[in-house]
Amino acid sequence: QIMDELRTSLETFGLSVAPQLAAVAREVSGAEEAVCLVDGPIYHTPSLVREERDDVEKYVEAWASMIRSRLAVLREVGGLVAVAGIVKRVERSRLLVRCGEFAAMVHSRLGVEIAKLGNDLSAVDYLARVAYQRLPSDHPMMPIRIGPFVARPESLGLGRLVKGAPPKYFVYIAAPRHPYHYGWIDVFRVEAVGQLGERIEELASLVAASSLGIGVPAPIAAADRRCREVARSLFLYAYRAARGRLTLTRETEIEFLTAVSGGGAA
Repeated sequence: QIMDELRTSLETFGLSVAPQLAAVAREVSGAEEAVCLVDGPIYHTPSLVREERDDVEKYVEAWASMIRSRLAVLREVGGLVAVAGIVKRVERSRLLVRCGEFAAMVHSRLGVEIAKLGNDLSAVDYLARVAYQRLPSDHPMMPIRIGPFVARPESLGLGRLVKGAPPKYFVYIAAPRHPYHYGWIDVFRVEAVGQLGERIEELASLVAASSLGIGVPAPIAAADRRCREVARSLFLYAYRAARGRLTLTRETEIEFLTAVSGGGAA
């Protein structure tokens, strides 16, 4: 939980300086607009914020405070840089399968109740495979967009906690790893708020195009790769500084050998 809070706070700080970085990016590239992608939700809504128990009251208020800070920063930078959230872990999400109108449309056309598929990951994966199976065998498979949809703050558990919280606009992307084989399909969600919500389809198209062959948006993949390299270097430095001074566990020794070989997340 502490790591989630720390990450959220760091992301919010990063968003606060995004306009300056975007200005440099536009000057260097000559582009008219820069898009900032957040590796995660545009704003977080942990399941515990829906709880009304006394034992989690302080925890819920702490998250509400972080959400307010995030929304304040998004309002400040909204006219200066386009910000979208990229949610890669959607196996526990049910935003899509709870959308009654969409579920009814799928049922009328395919005879499938997507709510029974359990979660958004299963639903999007199923729908993507149905669509790809209908393509001619020699037709390349491109990323599929499903949406847009709107999630109201009340449905996210924020109605009583964060007054004036904006709705989330979102689109799901199904991205096959190979253009002629759908054995592996990555699913992620693109989120935006405010005026950018009206452009969510445009943002989703841009993001989907950059995910060809890798399953996630290229900027997210590049940033993740760089972070792993930095984390690995820091771990190796800390290990070598501690070796001989501290008693290290067997797990740490194994992690060190893995990091030296170039593998692992450390």
